[in-house]
Amino acid sequence: PPAVWRARRRWASRGLASLSAPLLGWCADMRKGFRLWGAVVLYMAAIFYMSALSNPPVPAGTDKSLHGLAYLGLAILVLRALVGGLPKRIGIRVAVSAFLITVLYAATDEVHQMFVPGRMADVLDLFADAGGAFVGTAACWAWGIISPVSRDEL
Repeated sequence: PPAVWRARRRWASRGLASLSAPLLGWCADMRKGFRLWGAVVLYMAAIFYMSALSNPPVPAGTDKSLHGLAYLGLAILVLRALVGGLPKRIGIRVAVSAFLITVLYAATDEVHQMFVPGRMADVLDLFADAGGAFVGTAACWAWGIISPVSRDEL
């Protein structure tokens, strides 16, 4: 970006060129990290808010499917944050990490529901959450394989 180039020129004129590239690169990476992980935190906050409602506005008979769908979305956002954006080729270690982060959050959410009046923790909800997390992680992994061009190759 032009602002980065101007800053590098200013730093170079002061004899600080060797410091400018890593420092400015770190700032750009930090902004990207805030954007990627910020989406994860906001999504988790939305799940927490819905879990804190004593009587959430959920149509009858859709509880498990909504759990799966919610955690499918969270798994995609966590995976996206771990790899620095999508589409990317995803290794098994990253996929397992994203799955575990998502399922661990789901477990804490079920514990949280034990303290909400009118709600209870349910192991079947946790299984639905884990199923959604698995589908989201698997979809991102498959997308990285079949994607004809990833941002890494541009």
